Amino acid sequence: MQYSTGTISISSGTTTVTGVGTAFTDYVQAGDLFQKSGENVLYAIASVTDDTHLELASNYPDALSGASYIITVDFTPNYDLPLVKVGDREWPSLFEKAMTIIDTTMQDFEDRITVLEP
Repeated sequence: MQYSTGTISISSGTTTVTGVGTAFTDYVQAGDLFQKSGENVLYAIASVTDDTHLELASNYPDALSGASYIITVDFTPNYDLPLVKVGDREWPSLFEKAMTIIDTTMQDFEDRITVLEP
């Protein structure tokens, strides 16, 4: 599921996201992924302050005002991969994030994996 109700504003170089018409405390939690609509960069959410404020884990580089956004709130149970569902917007960035996590995780098992040629 993705949450995208209302609009958001962010000052350049800060972590605070301010929402208008949002209900962050009901739908969003730390660890969910934030992105501006139309962009493919994902930001982890560090905390939710109240219905109209949340904190990103890292600074957002640009200023936004009245912007559309998407927060991914569903993840797989074992590895916390972003769960892509039918109808999700900006799904390629979620898929890329999931593949990066898989790649990093698999690197830890490199010495125990044998790749067979077809």
